[in-house]
Amino acid sequence: MDAQTTRARLVGVSDMEASSFAIHLEKSIPKFKELWAIEDIYREENRSFSPHSLVAFLRDFILFEYPQIKSEELVQIAKSIEQVFIEDPDFHW
Repeated sequence: MDAQTTRARLVGVSDMEASSFAIHLEKSIPKFKELWAIEDIYREENRSFSPHSLVAFLRDFILFEYPQIKSEELVQIAKSIEQVFIEDPDFHW
């Protein structure tokens, strides 16, 4: 998959898919749930968020929390990303 196709696919992520992604991460990773609940940079005052802001928060979460993230939780993050961003689970980048 080339970079342009990848970008097009990411831009096509709906708010509903982002919401499902956030819920799955909250259920799978307690620390993510704890930090996402108090997040105020990437969320609006009414607690809404865009797909872009969720991914930005996830990036920061991984960067800053990586040493404490359990390997099972990293697997759950990868599976969550795959479920949202890849329509065909048998497709390999």
